[in-house]
Amino acid sequence: MQREATASKMGFSAYGVTQNDDPLSQAMRGLIDNASSQEHQIAMLWQALEKMNANQGNTQGIEMPGDAAKRETFAAEKLNQLVGK
Repeated sequence: MQREATASKMGFSAYGVTQNDDPLSQAMRGLIDNASSQEHQIAMLWQALEKMNANQGNTQGIEMPGDAAKRETFAAEKLNQLVGK
């Protein structure tokens, strides 16, 4: 157990792959970051549409869906912890 802790501190990996260069971890982190960014952009678009709708007094018959995601809820931090970021 002590040996593994010391090796981990030094960045040693018995298989030559660490969290920083593991292709699967890198791909997962990229997907997580991308999904988080997209959710943020969608939330901002819904907020902008809601403001436009309010400013126009809804005279053009634009009805906002009740289930519109107006804020972010994607748990990117938790997923990144699982991947080892």
